[in-house]
Amino acid sequence: MQSNRSGAQPTGRPSRHLSGLLLVALAVMPIAGGSRAVVIGEEDRRSIAEHAALTNESVTAVRERYAATGQLRCRSDESNRSSTANVTLEQNIITLAAHSLTDIETCEPKFEGGDQYVLTVYTNEGTFTSRIAEVLQTGFACDGSELTNDRNASDWAAAILDRSLPVAPYAVAESSVEYLVGVLLPQDGETMRAPVISVAAGHGDIHNTVGSSTKTITTCNVRDFRNQNGTYFVKSDCDVAAWSSGGGLFTIDNTPLLLGITVGWQIPEDLKKGDLGRQVLQVPYDSADAYGFHILVDKI
Repeated sequence: MQSNRSGAQPTGRPSRHLSGLLLVALAVMPIAGGSRAVVIGEEDRRSIAEHAALTNESVTAVRERYAATGQLRCRSDESNRSSTANVTLEQNIITLAAHSLTDIETCEPKFEGGDQYVLTVYTNEGTFTSRIAEVLQTGFACDGSELTNDRNASDWAAAILDRSLPVAPYAVAESSVEYLVGVLLPQDGETMRAPVISVAAGHGDIHNTVGSSTKTITTCNVRDFRNQNGTYFVKSDCDVAAWSSGGGLFTIDNTPLLLGITVGWQIPEDLKKGDLGRQVLQVPYDSADAYGFHILVDKI
């Protein structure tokens, strides 16, 4: 059993923080509530060990590669809810979904005090934790209890931790937009299938143990990529579930680049009602009705 140790000592503000990040927003249905999981197409969510077997790698190599994706929980939350965050650019900066911190209906913090939020990462050397010290920036704009901008286009946040974590922070593509358009996406009207890796701290319907490594890795595709008046819409056939809010979307490399953050899904209206809305749903990808949503993260 791995030991539960804290990370390195606090380092204060990083030398390069949110001024080095641009989060490109898109329309999205937040993961909170609704179905427990949406499987787009074939079931392909895998544990670290299963992914290692698929790619003919060691578990150690895969765990190290994605160690900077961790499990975010609130110490005062008795419901055992969990979400995901990614250590990005610096060892004490994380990117995540805004609805993990803020109630989208009331604009109130879900829990008072950012220091209630604890990020846990699981490495080959052990288990390490750090608390959120400060929310650096969020896409949500609030006037009192009212969200004044489109919640579906602003569900992102970045925060600074109270201490650095001993993981290699994810680098980001010089431009996720240019990378997807110029490198991955087929040209000349071909069907878009841009291979990516989706990583989350866990999927609630698969992993129900809080406080242990429950990382889920999915090999999937960006399927739709559009620019409408400066807003980029990225749809995928990646599986999405409770706990995967804030998960990372990566290039398929031994040293992956962080392309985006998982923030929601879309399913047909008739599947959102009654008991159907609480099930694990498996649906084929449909650019209008069934897909995962991701916010792009760009280095500027």
